[in-house]
Amino acid sequence: PITLTGRVTNESGEPVAASIIIKGTKFGTFTNNEGYFELKDVDENATLVITGVGIEPVEVKVNKRTSLAITVKIKSAETQGVI
Repeated sequence: PITLTGRVTNESGEPVAASIIIKGTKFGTFTNNEGYFELKDVDENATLVITGVGIEPVEVKVNKRTSLAITVKIKSAETQGVI
């Protein structure tokens, strides 16, 4: 198992509030105010599921990396149900 750190930002490079869950488990964490997160005891072949309000969900494979920079897309007004 590895300790994984990373940052979640939007397409403009701004930090995003997001939930990071290890796919297939209930284990995960949240980003801080600057978009950073840390997960301990992660399988090096795990897949992370990143979700949050106003962003499109994304899955990221760890692939033995210990640091990740994750860019998420902001949901458009149409996909958020805003008229």
